[in-house]
Amino acid sequence: MSNTNYVCFPCRTAVRRTKSYMRKSDEQVRCPSCGGGCTELSYKVPLPPKRKERAWAELWQQVREEQRLQNGWDAEVLAWRKHGLEHEIAALQAKLDDGKNPPHPQYARELRRELKKLEACLAWYG
Repeated sequence: MSNTNYVCFPCRTAVRRTKSYMRKSDEQVRCPSCGGGCTELSYKVPLPPKRKERAWAELWQQVREEQRLQNGWDAEVLAWRKHGLEHEIAALQAKLDDGKNPPHPQYARELRRELKKLEACLAWYG
């Protein structure tokens, strides 16, 4: 078995795992930083340093274009995902802003953390 890179683009984090050809389609490698799903890349793809934002953005564009060509994704699908993220953000914000029934402080912290993650993902769909 060979190793392969799994990348979380919002966090600019890469993890290396054994490539599993028998991996279930619903089983996904998770980011150690944010817990989101990672994108599989070949071990031959050079990964930029975490501090180089522009290089990560270019890599994301390249990967997104390759996925679009392979899977038939188009702007409509990406717009749908972006709309879903915006809807989740609005729902979380509404829970936090509810004056009549405010959430427990610990739950509010979790909501804010989730809100930050969603906003970071949404930034990538720009």
